[in-house]
Amino acid sequence: MILRKNAVYEVEGARQRVVSVLSARLVLFNIDDPEKSLPNLYCKDTFIDLLNEEIITQVDDPFAHLALNPVEPGSKAEIKRDARFQVIRALVMHDRFYDPDIRGKLVAEAKNEFGRGEKFIYKWFRRYFERGCVKNALLGDYEACGVAERRYKDKTGRPGKGIRHSEAIIQDEVEEIVRSVIKAHYLDNSKTIPQVYKHIRTILFDPPHCFPGSRIPSRAQIRNFIKKHYSDTNSQLGRLSKKVQNNDAQPITSTAIANVNGPGSRYEFDATIVDIYLTSEYDPSRVLGRPTLYLVVCTYSRMIAGYYIGLEDPSYHAAMQALISAMSDSKIKRAHDLGLDWVTADIWPTIGLCEAIAADRGELMADQMEYLQVQRGISLETPGPYKAVFRSIGERYFGVAQGGFKGQLDGVVVGSNVKKRGDLDYIDNANMSLAAFERILIALIVHHNQFGDLKRTDLPATYPDEVPLKPLNIWQWGQENCTGYMQQIDEVELKVALLPKKEATLSNYGLNIYGLFYRCEAFEELGWFHRKGIGTSKRPNKLTVAYDPRCMDRIYIVISEHNDKPLVAELSEKSESWRGQSLHEIKLRKSVRAITDEDTKDAEDQSLSNLQRLFDETNKTQRDAKKNSTPIGMSKAERKRGIENNRAEALRAERANNPLITSLDEQGGTYIEPHTLSESTDDFEDPDILEQLQQRSKLMSMEKHTGFVFIKYRAFISVLNIKARYRT
Repeated sequence: MILRKNAVYEVEGARQRVVSVLSARLVLFNIDDPEKSLPNLYCKDTFIDLLNEEIITQVDDPFAHLALNPVEPGSKAEIKRDARFQVIRALVMHDRFYDPDIRGKLVAEAKNEFGRGEKFIYKWFRRYFERGCVKNALLGDYEACGVAERRYKDKTGRPGKGIRHSEAIIQDEVEEIVRSVIKAHYLDNSKTIPQVYKHIRTILFDPPHCFPGSRIPSRAQIRNFIKKHYSDTNSQLGRLSKKVQNNDAQPITSTAIANVNGPGSRYEFDATIVDIYLTSEYDPSRVLGRPTLYLVVCTYSRMIAGYYIGLEDPSYHAAMQALISAMSDSKIKRAHDLGLDWVTADIWPTIGLCEAIAADRGELMADQMEYLQVQRGISLETPGPYKAVFRSIGERYFGVAQGGFKGQLDGVVVGSNVKKRGDLDYIDNANMSLAAFERILIALIVHHNQFGDLKRTDLPATYPDEVPLKPLNIWQWGQENCTGYMQQIDEVELKVALLPKKEATLSNYGLNIYGLFYRCEAFEELGWFHRKGIGTSKRPNKLTVAYDPRCMDRIYIVISEHNDKPLVAELSEKSESWRGQSLHEIKLRKSVRAITDEDTKDAEDQSLSNLQRLFDETNKTQRDAKKNSTPIGMSKAERKRGIENNRAEALRAERANNPLITSLDEQGGTYIEPHTLSESTDDFEDPDILEQLQQRSKLMSMEKHTGFVFIKYRAFISVLNIKARYRT
C-alpha cells in the first residue's frame, strides 16, 4: 500500500497528518491538538497493518481549501504569510525536522537571524504542519477577528446642535441608495465626495423617497462610510484611469538596466513636439510651426545616440531617420555641415547596430523593419498602450533637450495655452530656422553626453568609483567590460534598408521623384538616357529608390539583390534650384510657386477669351470678304497660276507702304536708282551659271528694305558679270 504525504488519518481517536514518509517510519502530526503537538515517529509496517484492518481510517482534510485560497497580490495577508514562512523555511525544509536536537538548533538560528521569539517560531511551525504543509497555512484567521458589523437603531456620537441629520443612519434603504450612487459616481466616474453627496441628497429628497432632512446623512457620514468600505487598493485604483494606473500608480520593482547587457545593447526612442516655432530657411517671414523631435537613448549608459529634428509628423519615416542617425556616423557629418567641426566620433561614439529597440508599435510597423529583425537579428520591443514605464529613459531625456534652450531662444512656447492680454506672442517672435535650431540641438546633446550629471546606483558593483558617472564615461567603460557589443554596418546599406522608399520614373532627363531629376553614372554607361530612342528598350519605366527627406541632394537605388553595393544618384543640373534643401522646403517652395501661378490664372483666362474672340471675328470678316470678292467664273487652276504675280505685286505695295523703309535723300544721303539688268548680248559658253546668280541676287535684293542694300547687290552683280566674262 502506498502512503502519501499530507494525507490525514484517524489514529487512536485523533486525526493525524502524514508530514513525511521515511523508509521504515512515518512522521505524524496531531492536528486535533496543534498547540502542544510536535512531529512524532510511527512504525510504517504497523501503520499499514492497522490500516488494512481498518483500525486506522483515512478522513477528509479539514484544511484542504487553504492551498487554493486566493491571496490578493501585495495584500497585508500575503506579506505576513511570506514573512512567517521565511522564518520557518529552514526548519520545515530540513530532512530531520522531527529530531528534537536538530529542531532546537534550527529554532535558535532562526531566532538569532530574524529576531523572533521561540514562542512565535513554534506557533508557526505547528500551524504549518497542522494546515497542510503549504504557505497559505500561515495566513492569519482574519475572518475570526473582531465582531460582526454592528447595526445601530439610533444615531451614535455627539448630538448635533439642530435637528438636521439627527436621525440619519446609513442602513437598509438608505444604504442601498448610498452604495449605488457611490458605485456609479465615485468608483466609476472619479467624482469628488461633495459631488457624490449632492447626488445622494437629491435622490433622498425627491420622490418617491421624500426623506425629511433629519434622516438624510451628512457629508461627514458619507465621507466616513466611503473611507470604511471603499479604502482598499482596488477601489482606489478603480478611480484612476487606465493611463494613470499604468504610468503613475504601478510600483517600481526594478530598474531600466535590469536585463540590459551593456552599452549599445538596448536603445529606446520616442517622439515629442518641441516647444518652439521655427521659420523657413528659404523665406524667414514664413512660420513653419513646431518641429518633431525624436531622441534615441542608450538604456545602459544614458547616451543620446541619435536624433531627428524636422517637420515630419511622428511616424515611421521620422523614426527611421533617428535610427540611422543613432547607428551611423551621419550625425557627425551633419554636425560638420552645420559648422560644428569639433564634434567627432571620440565624443559621440555611438556608431553601429544595437541588440534591441524599444519604441511604439506604430513606428515599427513597416516592411523595412524586417531588415533589422530578420537579417540583423535585432529584437523589437513594443509595449502596449500607455506603457511609458517600459521606455522611461527615452521619455525622460526630452527634458534635457527642451530645458536646454528654453529662455535662450525666440519663439519658445511659454505660459498657459490661453493667451491673455499683454502676453508675448511667441509665434510672431519666431526667427529660428530649422538648420540653426538643429545646430543648437546637436550642441546640447553632445554636452549632455559628455557632462550629464547622473545620480545612479543601478550600475554593477564592479563599476569603479574613479570613473565619473557621465554618459560618455559609462559608455567607454561598458564597451570594455560588458557584453553589449555593437555590429558594424555600412552607412549606405543602412540608409537603403531603413529610409523611406518611393518609385522613381525614368526618362531621358534621369530619375524623377517629387519633380526632382537625378543622374546616375552607372545608368548613363548603360545608355539609358540617350535620346532618339537609343537604350530605351532596356530601360525600366520605374525603380524603387530610398531618399533622405532632410536633404534631397542624392537618392539610393538597389536594382536587384545581386548588386554588391547600392547605387547613388546625384541631383542633376536640371533641378539645381532645389540643391541643399529638405523635402519639406522643396514642397513649400513649390506650393508658393503654385499659388503665384494661380494668382495669374484669371488674367490668363481673360486673355485667352479675348484671343479666341479675335480669332472668331477675324475668320468671319475674312470669309465674308473672300466670298464677296471672288471673280465669278475663275477656276481653281487660274487662281493658283496667279500666285507669283500676286506675291510680286503685294511685295511692291509692302515696300511702298512700309514706314521703316525711307529714301536716302530723306535721310540726308544720295539716292541712287536701283540697277535694272538688261538682256546680255554677249555669247557665253555657260549662260546657266550667270542666270542662276542673277536670280539669286534678285531674290536677296527683294528681302532687303533699304536703298543701301540695293547698291551693294548691284555691285555684287557687276562682279559676277566680270567673272563670267573672264571665264570665257
